[in-house]
Amino acid sequence: MGETEETLKKWSQLVAQAWADEKLKQQLMDNPIQVLQKHGIDVPAGVDIRVVENTDKVTYLTLPTKPSGGVTELTSGQLAGVGAGAGWCACNVCCCYDPTCIVIGPVTIVTLPKR
Repeated sequence: MGETEETLKKWSQLVAQAWADEKLKQQLMDNPIQVLQKHGIDVPAGVDIRVVENTDKVTYLTLPTKPSGGVTELTSGQLAGVGAGAGWCACNVCCCYDPTCIVIGPVTIVTLPKR
């Protein structure tokens, strides 16, 4: 298992624990770096981490950092594929190995299947 996959697995386990343990959830939101490190998730020095929780009335979207060195342009076909799906996900890490993923620098656009 690669480092990214291992980190995602640890994060998923931590999320599940936080859902079950209100105290842990609050610690994660108040002191995320300390809790992440305690659960074996490396945090690069100098990086500030903020944890927020979606609710039934508020959803947070994270705008990924713009890639350095310019942004690779999507072809019209790639744009149509993203727009034609039922939804999409832009993330800094892609671990799905889906051939429909479009990698743009450090950001991956994943088209989700129509529902």
